[in-house]
Amino acid sequence: MEENKKLARVMKMSKVTSVIMKVCEIICIVAVAIMLATGILCLTGAVDMKDAGSNDGKLLLTMQSGGAQLALMSLDESEIPDLSKWHSDITFVQNWIDNGDMAPIIGLFVLTFSLYPVALFVIFFMTRRIFLTILKEQTPFSTAVVKQFRISLIVLSVLLLILSGSGTVGVVEILILWSIYLIFDYGFSLQEIVDDTI
Repeated sequence: MEENKKLARVMKMSKVTSVIMKVCEIICIVAVAIMLATGILCLTGAVDMKDAGSNDGKLLLTMQSGGAQLALMSLDESEIPDLSKWHSDITFVQNWIDNGDMAPIIGLFVLTFSLYPVALFVIFFMTRRIFLTILKEQTPFSTAVVKQFRISLIVLSVLLLILSGSGTVGVVEILILWSIYLIFDYGFSLQEIVDDTI
């Protein structure tokens, strides 16, 4: 009977975790939508970024579109990039730098940075699929769960390597994940032996 209680806890945690992962996916989708909209507005010139003046040694950047004005950020003067020292081999980016126009530059940055919530979405999605498979199979040790775990692990390994920023950290994270997978796969093999003997 102890095994049934443990299995019930696994099912409950799988359900809770899959719901949490779904909420995280929705947050990522909203973040990507906001970042894409902001990046596109900045990049296309639909908004202007202007220096609204200094206040106590800080520069206030505002975003303007039509008659609306939104305070975007306040920077210490030491944090303000000196565009005269910037150079780009891409002609249109260099034109933005020469004109002192920060909006397209920030737009490119925001669009590029929007790849992170996309990657997080994939991580949450793949993780949720593992837990949904456990719920469907009613056991963590089934062929379908191990297969989903392996697929998710391959995708997660690639993303970790890309996002880690340091090859060494990424490799260590991947080794840890694959070690967990091998332990899980071994547990699956033991479960098959137990099922065969019963």
